[in-house]
Order: sequence, then C-alpha cells, then structure tokens
Amino acid sequence: MHPSQSNDPARLAFNNPGRRLPPGEPKFRRRAHSRQTEIAAAARDVFAEKGFGGATLALIAERAGLSRGGMARYFATKDAVWLAAAAVPDP
Repeated sequence: MHPSQSNDPARLAFNNPGRRLPPGEPKFRRRAHSRQTEIAAAARDVFAEKGFGGATLALIAERAGLSRGGMARYFATKDAVWLAAAAVPDP
C-alpha cells in the first residue's frame, strides 16, 4: 500500500485539511518517558514469547511500532531493554 493510501489519522488530516486529528496527543508529541514505557511493555511481550536469546531489537521495535533506528534513540542495547521490561508492572 502506498503511504498516501494509509488510514493513518495524521496522514488523512494532512491530505484533507478540513479533517481534524482525533482527540488525544499525536505520537510525536509524547514524552520520552511514556514512549520508553511503551517500548518496555512491547519488549516484555516479545521476551515472553521468544526468550532473551530469540528476541531481537528489530522485533521489539516492530512490536512497539517504530524503526530499529528509532529504538536506538531510547535504548542502546538489548540488555537495557531487558532491564526496562523487567520494571514494567504486569497488566
């Protein structure tokens, strides 16, 4: 699918100036701490499914909805993600 055909609300609002974004804060305006918590929660799920050895930063980034490069902005190593994931409370 071409990006211009996406159902992403931000893209739809950009392509259609009359449309507004849904209520709430867009992802790019979140605080770094809340994004780290989201990544850690995604990592917890990946570690539970694949184990530490089977989990990769690319898998965790995909589950968290960002690129591997975007992941590096928050966590430099898999060990750092592991420690953050361990600190996330169970749902």
